[in-house]
Amino acid sequence: MHVVESWFDEALDWSFARMIGGESASVPVVRCDAEYPRASRLGDHLVWRLSVQRIGRSAIDLDLAATCGGEARVKMALTLVLSDLDVIRPRHWPEGVRARMADYLSGAFQG
Repeated sequence: MHVVESWFDEALDWSFARMIGGESASVPVVRCDAEYPRASRLGDHLVWRLSVQRIGRSAIDLDLAATCGGEARVKMALTLVLSDLDVIRPRHWPEGVRARMADYLSGAFQG
């Protein structure tokens, strides 16, 4: 999902390239619930919003929503887990990243 990758890169200052290539980490989706209240068509411009619902030691719950012309098109709830690629196990969020994530508990990232 582009909005999640943009959030990591722009808001958290921890790009997927840096995470995967330099720090041997990844953030797979382990849960995804989605609703599609209205259909979108080719050419529709969706505006995405991301907010944080919960930050755990190695997992994070996110809400994503997309609108087009003020109409709700997609609502998603995701759980991501920070995983160590070398041993394929969860690992704790780095403190700086975790602190920046907390900024989105009360606000939203638009991408």
